Amino acid sequence: MLAKLFVVLFCLAVLGCATTVGNPNITDPAIISQIQIGTSKKNDVLRLLGTPSMTSRVQVQGQIQEWWSYSYAHHETNPLVYFPIIGLFVLATGGLGETESAGFSVYFDRDGVVRGTGKSKMDINMGGIVTPTSIDSKSESTVESPGTDKEPVRMENKIEIHSQ
Repeated sequence: MLAKLFVVLFCLAVLGCATTVGNPNITDPAIISQIQIGTSKKNDVLRLLGTPSMTSRVQVQGQIQEWWSYSYAHHETNPLVYFPIIGLFVLATGGLGETESAGFSVYFDRDGVVRGTGKSKMDINMGGIVTPTSIDSKSESTVESPGTDKEPVRMENKIEIHSQ
């Protein structure tokens, strides 16, 4: 009886260690690369990514502009953390777990044409007592220069934090 209880508890701990929410397609470069500034339309984005997590509309210089946002997060906890004594060693050497989160946003003009995109990605590795915690974050935005023949403007930001 005790052995069966141990097996059930072990299975529950292992199964409860990974959580995923949101749209994993936003982390796939093959899908995101199909969304082209100046040519893709709302229907294209909807076909590739589905319904957005959030939408917003703003009026700028008398024209309605729309943003669609998508999100994704995945977290894995080391299942051995949940077991007495073993968990202490895991905390000391291996850490608590890892989290990956991502966001993708699309800016449309009044005709429903993509005029800009933004994406972000963050990886967090929760260190243990003697292992470092690390956070890697990257974001980039690409926006068309309205009324010009210039290439879209691209901005990138990268942050890395590694602590003991």
